[in-house]
Amino acid sequence: MADTMGHVIFPKAHTGSQRVGRTDYLDKSLHGWGRVSQLADKLIGASIGNDFSNGHRGMAKSVAGAKKFVRTRIRFQENAATKKIANQDKEE
Repeated sequence: MADTMGHVIFPKAHTGSQRVGRTDYLDKSLHGWGRVSQLADKLIGASIGNDFSNGHRGMAKSVAGAKKFVRTRIRFQENAATKKIANQDKEE
């Protein structure tokens, strides 16, 4: 492949991953994160949308927010399950 001046142009390697614009940041739009809490017997998940107002930084903040949501909900559910188990032991 050559341009109009005769210079050889090598195409970029395609890794199968979609990128954000002309950057090397992975496009994580419409992805999700989740965890299973064995203690609380719950599955918590969050997904991010496709509306990023600030390019890759907006996407990164959405990703961080989804992960933070999952972490805090898991912590809350496990703390509640621990308290419930402790109260059951006191009653018996």
